[in-house]
Amino acid sequence: MKYLLILLFSLSLAAQSAKPVTVKTFDTVVDSKTETKKEKEKPKEKEIEPKESSSLDDDELDKLFYTYYYLNLPKHLQKEDKDKKKLHTNLIGVTKKEIAKRDRSAPKEDIDNISPSTVKFKRVTEESKWMKKIKAEMKYINFTEYMYIVRYKHYLVLIIFHLDPELHLQSPAQVEFLNVQKTEQAQDLD
Repeated sequence: MKYLLILLFSLSLAAQSAKPVTVKTFDTVVDSKTETKKEKEKPKEKEIEPKESSSLDDDELDKLFYTYYYLNLPKHLQKEDKDKKKLHTNLIGVTKKEIAKRDRSAPKEDIDNISPSTVKFKRVTEESKWMKKIKAEMKYINFTEYMYIVRYKHYLVLIIFHLDPELHLQSPAQVEFLNVQKTEQAQDLD
C-alpha cells in the first residue's frame, strides 16, 4: 500500500511539472528548374506533449527521497530502538582491542575480564570545558556528536564514533589511549 501511494505521488509530481514543448519545423522545397533547395520562412509550430519527464526538479527529488526513506525506515534504525547492548559491545570491544594493542604487558585474563560492570564510561560533548582544552591541545582530534571516555583500572580511552554506537555496531573513527600508571611513573622519574 505504501509503494502504491509513493508511485501515485511521484506520477502526480511528474505530471504537474511536465509542460508542453513547442517544436519549430521548416519545409524544404525543391525548385524543378534550378534543382536547388530553399527553405520557406513560414515555420510550422507543432505542440508535442511529453509522455513523462525523465528529470524532476531538485526539490521534488529531495521530497520524494525523504518520503520514501522515512516511510520505509527499518525499525532497527529508528531512534526509539536504541540498544544499550550495542553501546556496551562497541565500547568494550574497542577498549579490549586498544589495551591489547598498546599495552603488551597486560595479562590476557585482565583483557578478557573487561565487561560493562568492570568499566566506567561517560558520553562527553564539545561544550565541556575539559574537552575544549583537549581540543586546543590535540588539534588533530576531530570531534563528533558521539564521543565517550572509558576507564578500566589504570587505562583511559577516548573513543570517537561517526554514527550513534547505540544504533550500529561499528569501528571507531578515532581513539586516544592513555595508560595512567605509565604516565604517572614517567612523571615521577622527571
